[in-house]
Amino acid sequence: MKNPSSSRSRLSFAVFGVPSPFDPTCGFVTSSFLYPSVLGAVRALFAVYTLLAIVVILGFEVSVYGGGPSFLCYFTNLSYIGLCAYFWASSVQTIAFARALRGLRDVQDDGQSVRTRGKQGRRTERRRIGYPLQRWPRVLQLMHVLLYTSIVIFPFIISIVYWALLADSQTFATPFNAFGNVSRHILNSAFALFEIICTNVPPPPWSHLVPVAIPLASYLGVAYITYAAQGFYTYSFLNPGTHPARVAGYVFGITLAYCIVFAIVKGMITLRWRWSGRYWGSREDEERQGEPEALNDWEEVDSPREQSSAPRL
Repeated sequence: MKNPSSSRSRLSFAVFGVPSPFDPTCGFVTSSFLYPSVLGAVRALFAVYTLLAIVVILGFEVSVYGGGPSFLCYFTNLSYIGLCAYFWASSVQTIAFARALRGLRDVQDDGQSVRTRGKQGRRTERRRIGYPLQRWPRVLQLMHVLLYTSIVIFPFIISIVYWALLADSQTFATPFNAFGNVSRHILNSAFALFEIICTNVPPPPWSHLVPVAIPLASYLGVAYITYAAQGFYTYSFLNPGTHPARVAGYVFGITLAYCIVFAIVKGMITLRWRWSGRYWGSREDEERQGEPEALNDWEEVDSPREQSSAPRL
């Protein structure tokens, strides 16, 4: 008899973009333009850059400007840390997938003889390539897909708000200011755009609209706690002053911008996803470099001694 609670759990996870099995086409670790190994290297490069940017900016804030205690009070910095965390996580998963794929291709070099021996009565074993996140608990899979949605949404909102409301003559006044603002208010959106255009990640479901908005809405509390504790507003437009209605207008505007950006990003990913499926689906298997379906093929390999030295997934 089916367990009703288990069925409800599967349904709830699936609604938030975590089906069972998770990511059967390996879209989170593949690209229509890049080999998995190249995609993993690019993500690793972004991970290293964002981490170095955080270290440099925080180091200057602490040693030169004395602003270390307020570093985590800014939504820009919190979002950038999330961007860094995503690229570290996704690069590890992509590199693991690329290694598994390379191991399978090594086995395929002797594929014909393996199949021949299998037909002659030798025991064979079938296995499927993948990456570690596919075997991890579904809660971690949910956290990963929500993190992905946040890093393709928040950078655009941060860049829009900064360049529309906060940029001034000090933006590029010093090399440190220029580095910090380019890294957190320009390159952040470039990194997000790369994930939108150059990967096979499926579009986020509409169900992500509310969960991903929760950190953005919760930040209002952080901003006013910072004012109460440290005596300043992290963003000038949050200062109610003599016009509290103006703050409400800004909050409403940012909420509206969030919804619009979410819809645009979802539309862009959907178009890329559909184009990618049609493009790769029209070519022969051996020509489909990086196609998710081609990467999920099952292969027969000898299970006893011959396979003992082959990499296992």
